[in-house]
Amino acid sequence: MLVLVLVVLLVLLVLLVMLVMLAVLEILAILEILAILALVMTMTMMTMSTAVPFCLQVWSVQNIIHELNASSTPQILVLNKADKYLELHNRLPDPAELNKVHDALTPRYTVVTAARLGKGLRKLMQVVERVLLESASKATLLIPYSAGDALAQVHKVGTVVEEEFEVSGTRVVAYLPRSLLNKLERYTLRPEQETAAAKAQ
Repeated sequence: MLVLVLVVLLVLLVLLVMLVMLAVLEILAILEILAILALVMTMTMMTMSTAVPFCLQVWSVQNIIHELNASSTPQILVLNKADKYLELHNRLPDPAELNKVHDALTPRYTVVTAARLGKGLRKLMQVVERVLLESASKATLLIPYSAGDALAQVHKVGTVVEEEFEVSGTRVVAYLPRSLLNKLERYTLRPEQETAAAKAQ
């Protein structure tokens, strides 16, 4: 009887470890996207009387990013409350000047917004989408119908370009973060497999 209880406890422990590992992998995929979005730095310019405090804000954020070894993560410099800054200074801040504040500051894009007025938000969304697509990899996957959770993750985290239902499963072409692509590697079709699958239809 004791052996049976120990076996059941061992099986439960293994299942618990597997669930934790799956949760960690999903969290890593989400964190990769959140890291990109977290680096979309919103700078508050409402109370600034000179450019110095603004540069200090940029330096502080970049210093934290550098300490986290996240400097290679794509960055977008978002200059929010531009309407207030313009009222105080009769000009917008110079992104070129801000880019010199910290060595780790490497934004691909700078977007000026006035969120309260709704200005620049559409451009910000386009830039965020562009950065996410640039940091993702395009892949073709054949996901068996029995792995519906994998297909759900592709739809949740990735950008689906094409989806076809085949006899052996769902064939999906999508842009995916590297972490999710690694997790779904067993479903990834190599180019020669894609060609063979196309001929079979």
